[in-house]
Amino acid sequence: MHDTPGDESGPGPEAPPGHMTLEDAFALALRSHRSGNLPMAERIYRAILTAVPDHVDSLHFLGLLLHQGGASSLGVELIRRAVALRPDYVDALSNLGNVLCAMGRPAEAAEVWRRVVALAPHPQAYNNLGVLLKGEGRCEEAAAALRRAIDLDPGRGDAHFNLGNVLMLLGRADEARSEYRRAVELDPGFIGAQEALARTLVQSGRCEEAREVFEMLLAASPGNPIAHHVLAALTGRDVPDRASDEYVVQAFDSFAETFEHVLTTLGYRAPEVLSAAAAAVLEDRAGSLDVLDAGCGTGLCGPLLRPLARRLTGVDLSAEMLARAQARGLYDELVRAELTGYLGDHAGGFDLIVAADTLIYFGDLAPVLSAAAGALRGDGVLAFNLEDGGEAIGASGFRLQPNGRYEHGEEAVRHRLDEAGFGQVTIRRDALRREWDRMLTGLFVLARRT
Repeated sequence: MHDTPGDESGPGPEAPPGHMTLEDAFALALRSHRSGNLPMAERIYRAILTAVPDHVDSLHFLGLLLHQGGASSLGVELIRRAVALRPDYVDALSNLGNVLCAMGRPAEAAEVWRRVVALAPHPQAYNNLGVLLKGEGRCEEAAAALRRAIDLDPGRGDAHFNLGNVLMLLGRADEARSEYRRAVELDPGFIGAQEALARTLVQSGRCEEAREVFEMLLAASPGNPIAHHVLAALTGRDVPDRASDEYVVQAFDSFAETFEHVLTTLGYRAPEVLSAAAAAVLEDRAGSLDVLDAGCGTGLCGPLLRPLARRLTGVDLSAEMLARAQARGLYDELVRAELTGYLGDHAGGFDLIVAADTLIYFGDLAPVLSAAAGALRGDGVLAFNLEDGGEAIGASGFRLQPNGRYEHGEEAVRHRLDEAGFGQVTIRRDALRREWDRMLTGLFVLARRT
């Protein structure tokens, strides 16, 4: 979202030549800034401000430079001085909003960007305002701001991409797909737009088109974990036994901001169903249990598990998800780790393990179920859900779906639980959430270690 000086290849000069005009000195500072020679740029900006303390452009760009170097508060002060001297300096105002947003001060950023668009038709400010409004759940307002950005600058691929994201939240997948496609047309190397376009094609059942887009994405970004994972599902080649750590991190770090909003619109039920099932068999020990929220995400299970727990621990691979779980203030400990390895390192550490929509990213359940059994003490309880593959599941007991998740067959699940040492097993089918135009059926599992 930042209006930082544009890219310019090549190193900056080592020192400014003497006897320069003010204009030439500023131009040299800006070239140094653009080329990444920040120490040189800072020396010249400061020299200009020593000679002319109210040089507005130097105040603005030195403020940006300080922000880039981690001194954001000082940067804000300088940019505010520039704006005070020239109240209609819309580029400085726009960047002031960018810096405030990066500092975690979105309300102030929004106020600044509204001031920008009141002064001038500024596409970057409209784009940034749209992104901010989306994060606040104000999707109709966000869409209006992003459409205005596109009207002012139709070539903005980022605005088309951002509008696509908003339209997805509004349930308008066909329109979103058109925006993603336009973003890719404008910038064929736009990885995020390629991923989003391919996902919407999968959701609409246009898997052959999705495969083509993912192959294009993989050619542009050979190590892309999203493309590798979903192409395995679409082609049936090199299907992994579970989603890679890299896939989980990339998918959920980018999903964290809208995760809860999306699941709410889909009628997501796993935390409530699993927590109620666990509470029913452990009610007499409520408040005394060591509980693990396995794949805790943003902490949706936290409020439901806290009454059962003496100590509540959450583990997840996504740092962005964990940051949101931390904000709930419900967990005694939150750990960023891969689940099977974490369970293996905590033998006999828990009385209850709950995994809501976590094991759907595991195909072969044997390693994680064995690790879970080892991490439970006594007759500890494991509660988890899967997506029901029904009669279509083959001998492997699982299938990787084009949506990137695995579905499982009940018979194979029971077999794996028995192998892992779980004796008392209850599996029931129930509605899990909406999936496109249907209600998805889940397998809800409650198993006691023996």
